Amino acid sequence: MNMDLVLPKDLKISSNRMLIITPVVRNGSQEALLTPVYIYGRKREIISKRKNRLPIAGSQVLRRKNHKEQVINYQGSVPYEAWMKGGNVLLEQELCACGNNQEETTTNQLTGIPKLYEIPEIQYCTPVNETVKRRVFKGTAYIDFPVNKTVIYPDYRKNPVELARIDSTCKGLRTEMYGR
Repeated sequence: MNMDLVLPKDLKISSNRMLIITPVVRNGSQEALLTPVYIYGRKREIISKRKNRLPIAGSQVLRRKNHKEQVINYQGSVPYEAWMKGGNVLLEQELCACGNNQEETTTNQLTGIPKLYEIPEIQYCTPVNETVKRRVFKGTAYIDFPVNKTVIYPDYRKNPVELARIDSTCKGLRTEMYGR
């Protein structure tokens, strides 16, 4: 999951407080937590560094600069499991005071997990080799003749269309046989 967490100008975290934002994938009673983001007030950051109480490795840690918009580029992932189908992605926000005492917890739903679709596998059957290649070309043409004449006049009535049909059948046969 890639997203930008925007901390607006009006979000104030007092210097002794800490805000923990944790993305969660939840479906019913099952949930998977992604790596949290820790946002410290000034004093809280200094004390945590002194006492070596920094969050788990891989977590993002940021010091809040009040009255300024801050953007956190978040990247996290969890392996997909069957129970996640139809689940939701939530953001849990915990505001902690001194001694990691939780003061406030809120949960916001971001989105539902899109339904996965299967990519169909292409099926292909290899045709059996023919010893003698045999094709059938069939065509029907109706040539018009003047009364008592046996000569074909190409411009007579519908003869141009019928002769073109005969020609295309012959060209198809020639292409199939000789590849030209």
